[in-house]
Amino acid sequence: MSETNPSAPNHVHSLGRTKHATYGLRAGPSSRCALPLALLAALLLAVSPRAQAGIDHVLTLDQSGVWARKYQEALEYSVLATEIGGSLWLGNNDELGHTLWQTVDSNAI
Repeated sequence: MSETNPSAPNHVHSLGRTKHATYGLRAGPSSRCALPLALLAALLLAVSPRAQAGIDHVLTLDQSGVWARKYQEALEYSVLATEIGGSLWLGNNDELGHTLWQTVDSNAI
């Protein structure tokens, strides 16, 4: 008969021999997958410059629509106005006001 000791969960005593519990994890299947995965990674690294051809390319300068510089500047100035106006309106005693004051300080630097 084999006895189990509940205070020693990492091993099981069976006729004087100790067997370590694996908890369902074995080294066999993972070691068999390691070589094919390493070969696949090496193949992908070797082919990657050819695979990226045509995906990352230079675009011409576009000053129309939402990309126009005037809209970018309008967004920048409206963000600054919101920061300054909100910090003055709410003050330093309010949590959001304090955050806005910190934002104004960081923009001033």
